[in-house]
Amino acid sequence: MSDGVHCANPACTQEFPISFLVDGTLYQCPACATQFVYKAPVEVLKGVAAPILPATTKPSIGAQSVVPRRIDQWWIPALITIVVVLLVGFLALIGIKIMGPTGAGKYDNFSQSNFSIKRPEGFTRDAGQELDFQVDLVYTGAGKKLLWAVLAKDYGGRVPTPRELLELAIERLKRKFPDNFEYEKRSDGDETIANLPFMAHDFHGRTADSEEVAGEFFVGTAKGIGYVFFGWTRPEDRDEAKPGWRTARNAFSLLETRAKWTPEAINLEVVDGKGWELRFDKKFWTQEEISKELKEAHPKAVIRVEGRIPGRRTYAGDMAEAYVIVLEGKGNLTDGVTLAKKYLTDLEKPVDESPATLESTLTLEEEQLDKKIESQGTPQMRQLLRLVAGGDATKIYLIQVGSGNKQTVLLAASCPIGARKLWEENLINLSNGLIVDSP
Repeated sequence: MSDGVHCANPACTQEFPISFLVDGTLYQCPACATQFVYKAPVEVLKGVAAPILPATTKPSIGAQSVVPRRIDQWWIPALITIVVVLLVGFLALIGIKIMGPTGAGKYDNFSQSNFSIKRPEGFTRDAGQELDFQVDLVYTGAGKKLLWAVLAKDYGGRVPTPRELLELAIERLKRKFPDNFEYEKRSDGDETIANLPFMAHDFHGRTADSEEVAGEFFVGTAKGIGYVFFGWTRPEDRDEAKPGWRTARNAFSLLETRAKWTPEAINLEVVDGKGWELRFDKKFWTQEEISKELKEAHPKAVIRVEGRIPGRRTYAGDMAEAYVIVLEGKGNLTDGVTLAKKYLTDLEKPVDESPATLESTLTLEEEQLDKKIESQGTPQMRQLLRLVAGGDATKIYLIQVGSGNKQTVLLAASCPIGARKLWEENLINLSNGLIVDSP
């Protein structure tokens, strides 16, 4: 019989002196950490009283040995648990990425732009299109042939004008569809979205890859932020796409991130004249002295204001100006407009022998601006005119005429034709500040 007992692990070479082993006791191998219960041979047990087992020992079941894990490998189950948890989390994220965009009820929130959209059924958010179009949000559907987008621009403490929002939309669309781009104001009226008024337009164009598209866009503003909604698809699919675009618009709502927003106060200046008054925003207009040279050019002028865009370096080709001109003679508004136009054409010096003319024109929104204005004083007539001198259109004039007590008061506001987009809306706002006393 051997003097020792081998470890229960067949691969281990550790031996235990038999004299140190007690029958029925649990031992652990110091070499491989295998645990086993020692079972003494029958001949050893003869004449030997059964030992009292320590409280920490476990009786054996039969003669099988127990081979648990090694004590120095305790970290393996913990590592397996961590890996499983990370794998489950990763798979969950993959599921959200794959399934989330098309699931109804998911909200896309834009706290910086103060809006939220409940994603419509069938639309997927497209980050690549957002980067390409440079907008806040793009949804695609029907194999990316149906697109809907949102552009938000922060104007700080002021409310952007409709003209600014229209220009913002057109600039972005022309960048996307550089060829054959055209738009028109929708004839069936505007819409109310999230209790906000939005102006509706239709457009069509062609991509740089010669793909024809047709769509619509809406412009509106809330709390100093301008919003533009775009929708486009293939021309033959536009009518079918409109309900989906409408659903997306109706899913738009404002957040509360600008709950305390208030508009900047208008720095108003009021000029009182004899029988008239002019109010204007000093942010855009400044009253200037009428120099001797200008007085010779405008002998009937009583005040002059000069226009500049805040934060923009003004060049001669960008500058706007306006005069209040008092003309003798009292009559109806039609006669007053005729008198005002004759006065202006007599002042303008054509570059050749052809006479200067003033022709009625449309606003940039394709609206005929020839209106009778009900002001706080006497009614006035407003016209937008294109000055033609020497065969070239050199200026845009906005005239506002009111007939008061034995006088006709003319506001003649103008800018170079090239600066029309900058100034047209400000010229209209300035004209709103003219009040002519009733006779």
